[in-house]
Amino acid sequence: CMHHVANPLPPIRSKAQLVLYLKEAAILEHQFMCQYLYACFSLKKDPDRTCTDAQFEHVRRWASTIYMIARQEMEHLSVVNSILTAVGGEPYYGHLGRFPTQPRWYRSGALAAKRHADMPPPCDIPFHLERFSLATARRYACMESPHLAWVTDRDREALLAWCFQEPDGRCPSIGDAAGASVAIAPSLLTAQTAPAEVEIGTIQDLYEAVRDGLVYLEATLGAPALWSGHCSGQSQIPSEYNIYLFPICDLATALAGIKLVTSQGEGLDAPPGAESHYQLFVDMARDYAALLAADPSFEASQPLPLDPTVDGYRDPATAQASEAFHVGYHALLLMLTGYYQLYTKAQFDQSPYLLQALEQNAFAPVMTMLVRSLAEVMALLPSNDGGPAGVSFDLTPEELALLADPAAPRYRDLLTYLAPLDRVTKMLADLLTKPLPEPARPRLAFIVENMTRMVNNVVWNYRRGTYPRFDPNNPAINCTPSTGCDCE
Repeated sequence: CMHHVANPLPPIRSKAQLVLYLKEAAILEHQFMCQYLYACFSLKKDPDRTCTDAQFEHVRRWASTIYMIARQEMEHLSVVNSILTAVGGEPYYGHLGRFPTQPRWYRSGALAAKRHADMPPPCDIPFHLERFSLATARRYACMESPHLAWVTDRDREALLAWCFQEPDGRCPSIGDAAGASVAIAPSLLTAQTAPAEVEIGTIQDLYEAVRDGLVYLEATLGAPALWSGHCSGQSQIPSEYNIYLFPICDLATALAGIKLVTSQGEGLDAPPGAESHYQLFVDMARDYAALLAADPSFEASQPLPLDPTVDGYRDPATAQASEAFHVGYHALLLMLTGYYQLYTKAQFDQSPYLLQALEQNAFAPVMTMLVRSLAEVMALLPSNDGGPAGVSFDLTPEELALLADPAAPRYRDLLTYLAPLDRVTKMLADLLTKPLPEPARPRLAFIVENMTRMVNNVVWNYRRGTYPRFDPNNPAINCTPSTGCDCE
């Protein structure tokens, strides 16, 4: 039985207000993705003395599932930025302040809408880069859950145990991060109810407010005034890797995008049998608990450090790899920002083909061949305590300022994207000349090979556009100097 819960958010009554809500959603989706990726990077790649062959089958499935969830968070981030650009706003791929943080959305007071008067107070749920554990799985379930009124009785019992404070104030969903302090994240929405601080509620509330706001603004302003931006890109990715991206140009496609996000995340209005992020994490937590009950020594992950910083490593190789990851991660965010800010169908097909270069290299190559691959190599390098190292997703104030200004002329300059990718390639090639743990060397060499190709591909796409489809009779992909065709 579903019960209506009053939305604590102020209703959206202007396009400016809508843009703030959407940017807030973009920040949250981005930070969900970062946390899930870090947890995946920590999961063991082989059985060992605290993870038997049978237990490793669970770990392997969890890794596959969490990577899928992280990809869908990237999809959600894309949907939000598609709506932003469609209504004339600017895309946002940054954080608001430093990361990780304690979001206002997940403070105990803001989560009060999830409980009744006779329930214990909810836990504060901070965002952390943390190795995967039973507590981590429970924290993710709490982060993704809809209002308690929307969950089954069986799940409600679990959420009451995991997401609400015990009599002594402890929170079962906070594991290695217990006692670790993070700053309270600023919110774009606190200005909406000044001078009092808005009680933000849950992500379900945020998307319901955006949905209702879109309907209200189209009815009051009219469609031409509301949809005064441009139709989003990514229309060339209809279905791949469990994500589905489509252009958002009007109310119908925007509402479809919001429904996609909330059905995949919280499971709202999902078809029978669908597995939401919330449900998948609930099931993972139960599975993990059962494995621990049978074998208390079981550990699914390596001890990656909690909330590492970019410049926090003493080992020279780890420090250089950490800096290379930081440069590459920021380059990816620049590419996504530039693509969403500048995309129009006409510009996409015009020379020089900047948008085609960004699309062809951001959507998969940089994500998988650099960001994921280098993070997994980092887990083979030593941290300060001798254990495995982890990456940071934090950004400097200067980097955040550039991401917050998509209209800056730099986004039209190919070197804005090419220079950092070239820098990463050279940093990693130099790293190969230094002492490294042997398991890391061949994987790092492969990343350098891929990055070298990627830098060349960016230039090729910029000059010529998207690669032609394979056709044995197409001279563009079969030319040689002897054929006389243009194959520079």
